[in-house]
Amino acid sequence: MNSLKKAVLFTFVFIIISLLITSCGVNNNVDSTSVSNETNPTTPAANYVLTSLTLSSGSLSPAFLATTPAYSVSVSNSVSSITVTPTASGSAGSIVVNGTAVTSGSPSGSTSLSVGTNTINVVVTPTGGSSTTYTISITRQADASSPGSPDFVLSAVVLSSGSLNPAFDSSVASYTASVANLVSSITLTPTAVGSGGNITVNGSSVSSGNVSGSISLSVGTNTITVVVTKADSTSTTYTITLTRVGSYSLSGLAISSGTLSPVFESGTTSYAASIAYSVSSITVTPTANGSGGTITVNGSAVSSGDTSSAIAQSVGSNTITIVVTPSGGGTSTTYTVTLTRAAASYSLTALSLSSGTLSPSFSSGTTSYTASVANSASSITVTPTAAGDEGIVTVNGSSVSSGNASNSISLSVGANTITVVITPTGGSATTYTIIVTRAAAAQTINTNPPASTVRLVFIHHSSGGNWLKTSGDFYGALGTALNSNKYYVTETDYDWDAEANDNLGDTTDTTDWLSWFNDTKMPYVYSNSNHSYYSNTISDPGGQNEIIMFKSCYPMSEVGGSIADEKAIYNGLLTYFAAHTDKLFILIIPPAPITTSSYVLTKQLNDWLVDESNGWLKNYSHNNVAVFDYYCVLSETDSHHRVNGGAVQHSYSGSYDGTSPYHDGDDHPNSSGNQKAVTEFLPLLNYYYNSWKGL
Repeated sequence: MNSLKKAVLFTFVFIIISLLITSCGVNNNVDSTSVSNETNPTTPAANYVLTSLTLSSGSLSPAFLATTPAYSVSVSNSVSSITVTPTASGSAGSIVVNGTAVTSGSPSGSTSLSVGTNTINVVVTPTGGSSTTYTISITRQADASSPGSPDFVLSAVVLSSGSLNPAFDSSVASYTASVANLVSSITLTPTAVGSGGNITVNGSSVSSGNVSGSISLSVGTNTITVVVTKADSTSTTYTITLTRVGSYSLSGLAISSGTLSPVFESGTTSYAASIAYSVSSITVTPTANGSGGTITVNGSAVSSGDTSSAIAQSVGSNTITIVVTPSGGGTSTTYTVTLTRAAASYSLTALSLSSGTLSPSFSSGTTSYTASVANSASSITVTPTAAGDEGIVTVNGSSVSSGNASNSISLSVGANTITVVITPTGGSATTYTIIVTRAAAAQTINTNPPASTVRLVFIHHSSGGNWLKTSGDFYGALGTALNSNKYYVTETDYDWDAEANDNLGDTTDTTDWLSWFNDTKMPYVYSNSNHSYYSNTISDPGGQNEIIMFKSCYPMSEVGGSIADEKAIYNGLLTYFAAHTDKLFILIIPPAPITTSSYVLTKQLNDWLVDESNGWLKNYSHNNVAVFDYYCVLSETDSHHRVNGGAVQHSYSGSYDGTSPYHDGDDHPNSSGNQKAVTEFLPLLNYYYNSWKGL
């Protein structure tokens, strides 16, 4: 082949290859979507969304929104057909109106409308995607100039404000509704089903599904009628009784005495106030604003700005209610005023007895007193004097006029309790207590020491040891006094053993006494010769201890919230004592510490232990048990348990408040208190011994 032919052939081949490359779209700028489609031949759904929907007549309700699938339209009877114009945006898709394809933005074919309800469906389908159906319910009104057909029935009535009661039912003719005062007019939307018909609202024609003209509302009751007429000229009347509530509210509230708390505000419904006892009644003045209504105060009508009738006030809490009710059946508002009337001021200013003298002297703030009378005083009267507004005074439960003497009160020998109670009208009672001790009949109290030495054992701990010793801190010199009265002293203390290593001496709490007083341990007590705190100055007479004194330490003075358990323990000892009448058992009541918190109950227990007529030993038939109230003697300087004036005196000071004066910064009684106790105890011990021996 010559060179010319080669050149022509080369050129031809080059042109063919270039054409092939161009036709295949090969270039350096490769489209990513095209590549993607080559690797994944499945095409995604088109983005095809309906953006508007319009009609040739009427307006959609609600306004069109792509996410809202259902709409209603009402057209007049003159509209016999309608077209729909759907508009979409996005990629390819299709629109079908009642089964016929429609181009986006173009009107559909004409759809004939029957009188009544007609339905048009618009189906929007994106290419490759799911369809969305929009439904339009079109109501063509009947010809208002001609009667409706026999199947024309009211299906709904909607108010622009308020709700029908009961809910609408075409078979129910009467309804009620209420609206707030601010609603001055209202419209109705009646809707019927069937082919044609005539509807009037308060005599004015309204097409089915359309809004009536505005109806003015008066405060109170308003009547609205809806009349539905069929083709056969028969009609049905529906009546709506609509109540417009009046505007009426409380703007002020005043009371004739006292001050409201908080300060009155219309929106606050609860108040309180206090009045003096002297205010026995009160009036209320409510003030309202608005266009009518009613006000009641405790159920009685009161005009705005007027004063109520007087309302009686009891001492204490009283409730007044003010009810404000707008006219036209509006909701009532109830205001409450809680008035507290103070109690009367009434107090005791003087208290005197027909015999004896109060101790301490009367003071209104002191409620406990004692007094002593001779045996010859078999009865007594009490004269209370009170001052203040008003109240009552009772003496032993019987009413007594202020300044007058009570009825005669019989006195038994020993302690007698008289109560004087003063109660202000409507207030709390105050009780005054008087313990009147009537002396026993004249008798011989033998306080002489024994004729010969008697052996005595004292079961104690530290406070008992201090009482015995003759020198050092807190000494009382009881041992010396005992020896002087021919009592030879032995003791048990900490570490004392009855049986070998039983350490019985360590246990002297009230709860321990049953462990002592039994036939196993007591023989060792009777034969005891030990003494720790005191050395006798008289000779040991030999034999057993005849007198057994036993005492717990001061912590046992705290009895807690009940003395029932202590009483049970002491009662449990009497069986043993009754079986050993050859011994004299003397309980030394534990001494008072600096302060006793349970002092009221402690005193009750001690009174019970000492009172032979009504207490512990009331039913004990032997005379070999006695009690010395060491606690009482130390409770106050004028508290005593002693032989006085030929009789035994057991009396607590009226001023005792749980704090003892006989201490020097320590709960152990000091020397002054212990020596006072020795002075009062020794004559009693001699008396107890002589009574036991029948001397």
